Amino acid sequence: MTKTIMILAIAAALVAGSIGTATLASAEKGGVGDNLIADAIDRLAAVMQNTATQGPQGDQGPKGDTGDEGDTGDQGPAGADGTPGVLGFYITANSQTVEPGIVAQVFATCDLGDSITGGGFFYDAFINHQFDVFRSQPAGAPGESSNSWIVEGPNTGSGSATLHSRAMCADLTP
Repeated sequence: MTKTIMILAIAAALVAGSIGTATLASAEKGGVGDNLIADAIDRLAAVMQNTATQGPQGDQGPKGDTGDEGDTGDQGPAGADGTPGVLGFYITANSQTVEPGIVAQVFATCDLGDSITGGGFFYDAFINHQFDVFRSQPAGAPGESSNSWIVEGPNTGSGSATLHSRAMCADLTP
């Protein structure tokens, strides 16, 4: 009975931190001489210092119930401004008067920063005035972005004539 009370008192002192485990173990081993108390003190000191040997892992328990839904988080920061859209459309035009046999190149160009969406051409249709247009397309190499429409072809008539180029542009600049 006295040994049990002594072990409980030692355990309470260890938990309260009022005495060191190494001091207590050596004092009890030297002073009492009882292996049972000394072993209990060693085991208690190992538990208090978290150096005890871990036992085997137990079986996994049953799955618990689903918890309640958590609170909604704070709103994140605003994202970067996106690319502005099309603000409108407009047509731009250009023309060139050429003599018979001369190849005309006429560009209709959108404003800087805007995009070409299509184009076309016409020529003055007087008697003996005509063009043999062989190109009417966005200016530049195929696949490259362009803001101009080119119309190209020779005046195959017998007098001077005017070739007109038109471009449909998307206004992208505020």
